[in-house]
Amino acid sequence: MSMFDTFDRTGAVEFPFARDVVLVAAEEALRNTSGMKVTEVNKVAGHIAVSTGVSAMSWGEKVTVSILAATDRSCRMQIASGGKTIMGSATTHSKNKKNIQLIISETSKILERKGSAIASQLGLDGPIETLSSQASSPADEIKKLAELRDAGILSDEEFTAKKKQILGL
Repeated sequence: MSMFDTFDRTGAVEFPFARDVVLVAAEEALRNTSGMKVTEVNKVAGHIAVSTGVSAMSWGEKVTVSILAATDRSCRMQIASGGKTIMGSATTHSKNKKNIQLIISETSKILERKGSAIASQLGLDGPIETLSSQASSPADEIKKLAELRDAGILSDEEFTAKKKQILGL
């Protein structure tokens, strides 16, 4: 048995933007996030490889971000985080979970601010759909908001406020 324990953690979220738009936003988010270093970007495959620094309990972390097209106007971001630890995977589970949530959150912020501009620069036609324009009913909108809350993008308070707004309360 090795002295080191290796493990994997995963997370995923869907975005109402084309794959290439999310790829640009994710790359920008990763390059601007302290403690993360982009080691490879494969635009054709929609894949970004990232490494994080060594901590007291970990020999670093390898993060893989994959952007998969769902439709021409939506995609799924999948994040896998694998690390090598001295004390066992329980010691870094929280750090890896936070890194996954951070990547999703920072990518979301960039898409909010400049997703439409990125789409325009990439020559993508038509308006980018928003969360509310994609949903066909209040239940669909609440489901999407719950996914964002569960991914750590929305706080419980933000989720509750938006839910009340959707329900007209």
